[in-house]
Amino acid sequence: MASSQASNNDHQNGKVRHRKEDPTSKAASKKKSDGDEHNHDDHSDIVKLLLKDNPFITSGFRRHTEENYAECVKSVFTLHNDTLNIWSHLLFAFYMVYLLIQTHSPDSISSQAPYWDKFVLTLFLCFTFACFMFSTFYHIFRSHSVEAYRTFLILDVASIGVQIFSCNVVIMYFEMACFPELRFKYHATLVILMLIIVAAVPFLIRGGRTSMRTFLFIFMAMSGMVSHFHHAYERQWKWDHVEYHTFFWLFMTYVFSGLGLVIRRAQFPECFFKGKFHIFF
Repeated sequence: MASSQASNNDHQNGKVRHRKEDPTSKAASKKKSDGDEHNHDDHSDIVKLLLKDNPFITSGFRRHTEENYAECVKSVFTLHNDTLNIWSHLLFAFYMVYLLIQTHSPDSISSQAPYWDKFVLTLFLCFTFACFMFSTFYHIFRSHSVEAYRTFLILDVASIGVQIFSCNVVIMYFEMACFPELRFKYHATLVILMLIIVAAVPFLIRGGRTSMRTFLFIFMAMSGMVSHFHHAYERQWKWDHVEYHTFFWLFMTYVFSGLGLVIRRAQFPECFFKGKFHIFF
């Protein structure tokens, strides 16, 4: 009897405790639900998307910039997990502007260059500037919403494709200077290839086909090396010190570009220190 009464008392006390805990639990649940229903649906999705993009960066997200472009712009001058990305691209964009001004300065060496030489160089600098600026915009506004993330990522990736195109235009223009017909064929092929790849970027991004995107960009980038060897073949492999010097720096360009791609895909060094590089990477 006493045992039954004690059991009943415990049961009643448990119910009282349960009632006392319910308001807190419900309030927390309601707060979470309200957060999900108002303004935070998109934000939760964008955080998940950013974590999927790089699971080793777990904090430093700009939650206050959700659905607010003005706050995204203000965040350029604050510390978060995109600060270094924003400023590294922005400063290089400014450097491209400086080089562009220097190229067209009357006191520069290039002022005496032929018109088309200067045009090709200007094209390269403008497209490189655009590439760095679109990358800057991507990192500034990608925390706004999922749609903004995808839109600016498409612009960023497309501008990278155009920048690779401009690099190869320069390479082929000067490599094939003695073979104008071949140069025209290379440039025409490169334009077609660039248009196909850039047109495919939205489908590659929305379909999550990162490996295919990387392969297409590498394929287009390697066309510059092909033109170099074709040039050497047309000259019957008679290389002088200029040829070797050109090949060396062209090769080093591919090495450093490939190294950067490997670091980006491997997500180094944050992959070894999860949550420790959320400000700097």
